[in-house]
Amino acid sequence: MDFFLEDKISEKEHDDKRAQLITRREKIMDELDAHNNADDSFNDTIIDVLNLASNAHEIFRLSTTEKKRKLINLVLSTVKLNGQKLEYTLRSPFDAFVNLGKKEKWWDREDSNLRPSD
Repeated sequence: MDFFLEDKISEKEHDDKRAQLITRREKIMDELDAHNNADDSFNDTIIDVLNLASNAHEIFRLSTTEKKRKLINLVLSTVKLNGQKLEYTLRSPFDAFVNLGKKEKWWDREDSNLRPSD
């Protein structure tokens, strides 16, 4: 704006630059909306997964055969019977729940509160 007022750029150059900035601002606002919606969707999915994980036994026990198959396919990526032993691989994020107990440190980043713990 200052360049325009000081006659360092033409009115057309000013208008072109202004239009570019408006377009860029709109694109950034659209991206921000998309990220906010993705965050909401992610939170909803995490809640659903936690509810499923905590109630899986009861859900499975009360379900029809078809729903049991869907639940097994949702949680497990591979299932095979090796003699009398059932072998399986968990899908993400269910595998992370199983591995939580094996982690010594749940949060790998340093906390902003560096006071000694009580």
